[in-house]
Amino acid sequence: MAEVACLIRHDEKDEIELMHGRGCREIGPAVPVGRVRHQNEYQAERRTHRIDQDHGDDAVGGNLHQGVPARMHPCRKQDEGDDRRVELQEDARTLWQPCQSRPTWPRLEAASIAAGGCRDAGGRLALIPVSSTFQLTTVILLANVASMAGSSIFAALAPVFAEAWQLTNTEIGWITGMYYGGYATVVAVLVALTDRVDARGIHIASAVIGGLAFIAFAWLAGGFWSALVCHAVAGIGLAGTYMPGLKMLTDRLDGQAKLRAVPYYTQGFSLGIALSFFLGGLIEPLAGWRMAFFVAGCGNLLCALLVIFGVAAKPVPAGAAPSRNLLDFRPVLKNRAAMGFTLGYAGHSYELMAIRGWLVVFLGFAESLQPEGSRGWNLTTIAAIAVIAGMPATIIGAELSLKHGRKRVVSWVMAITVVVALATGASASLPFMLVIAFAIAYNVIVMGDSAALTAGAVAGARPGEQGATLAVHSLLGFAASFAGPLAVGAALDAMGGTANGTAWVCAFAVMGAGSAAGLLFVRWVAPSAPGNSGRGPNSAAPAPAPSDEPDRQRRGT
Repeated sequence: MAEVACLIRHDEKDEIELMHGRGCREIGPAVPVGRVRHQNEYQAERRTHRIDQDHGDDAVGGNLHQGVPARMHPCRKQDEGDDRRVELQEDARTLWQPCQSRPTWPRLEAASIAAGGCRDAGGRLALIPVSSTFQLTTVILLANVASMAGSSIFAALAPVFAEAWQLTNTEIGWITGMYYGGYATVVAVLVALTDRVDARGIHIASAVIGGLAFIAFAWLAGGFWSALVCHAVAGIGLAGTYMPGLKMLTDRLDGQAKLRAVPYYTQGFSLGIALSFFLGGLIEPLAGWRMAFFVAGCGNLLCALLVIFGVAAKPVPAGAAPSRNLLDFRPVLKNRAAMGFTLGYAGHSYELMAIRGWLVVFLGFAESLQPEGSRGWNLTTIAAIAVIAGMPATIIGAELSLKHGRKRVVSWVMAITVVVALATGASASLPFMLVIAFAIAYNVIVMGDSAALTAGAVAGARPGEQGATLAVHSLLGFAASFAGPLAVGAALDAMGGTANGTAWVCAFAVMGAGSAAGLLFVRWVAPSAPGNSGRGPNSAAPAPAPSDEPDRQRRGT
């Protein structure tokens, strides 16, 4: 049920009552509009607050007195001639977007609400209801997950393709990595565009492109080159959905709502990859790998539909677009506050996509070393569980970084990740349950710094450079994501192939190099700003950026 803010003038005071329903309960002699549902339920929660009169009887608005519920922020008064605006905020985000109207004396009646627009009847102040933070975040999160449905199907079915197409490990690495390579080729342009146009349109078009690419993979792929091209185009689709989706969400939120909502969005990335592993392993035995990719394409089309019908357009305000050239990233590259964490994110992404791209193959090798009675595991399901298990780590890492500082938390996580990577690579000959435990532990630890890295980059972004900062963040992160699986495949080929235990130790050392490099970047490049050094929970707010793009403390990649 939508919340209705009624501003009613009577006698010598204005009062506001916030309640649920389709109208406003009468206050004093004022006439209510519509009817109230569940009136008895909300009667006990009735809250009425006086509004200061700063400009005489004709003023509408002012500041609420003390006693406003903690979840509410003061009303703002904005006068433009005879136009009166009242803006009511919840959790530092706009709950109601006001339309201009000219209230009629002697009283200002309750709002008349029309879906999709404003209606100004008589003395009524028309308002447009805005979706709640929860509703908006949920819709965009679901769209994010749907867009990732095909992200790991090739990785999940790599042994199938290796046998069917006679692929080398390096070729498998190329196809796996090219999904993120396609992403990296266009992400800088697409994300930078979100500073100039509404990210919603970019998101919808890109979701359709990704869906068509996966469907083309299902119908046309028959070997290395065709798979490479289809995967690259699918990655281009991802470039227009993931980070632009993040921008689409944050452009519609403010303050604490933005701080708390975005981590759940970024968790959708991991959830989508887990879903992709699961779908690949589920559908391929039943209907073949082509059907698995077709279903993935349908997931992208579902993503587009969710955004079309679930997210309202929000044009970029006139004059808000930066005057710099679209691809002029020099200011971002010179901004150490953002670049230290962006470079660290590149190392993190390199390692993360390397382990996800090769996890099923590694588990298959480890299973082959087990006694005959210990085989028969569903390896793609194990991979999906490992990815999902890492999601809470992003939340924990995010909260720890708020309390103890990003640099400190990220440094510890990356150092531990290097050790766990080497241990996992050496565990292949152990009992398979221990191998699974190491694989899951690695996927958990490697996710612990994801939220803090993205938060650090966004917190360090300067005003007007938020989209450009995200563009560079994505470009470097996913260029590294392309390199990770490829580097591991090349290492495996160089050291004897996937049936060689020593080759796997080297492969996991190559993976762990990502965290090792990221640790150096974070320690040496990122400055010790308040939010980075850990000075209490309030230190998470971005020092260099104003409230139009505050620190999005993340909890997932």
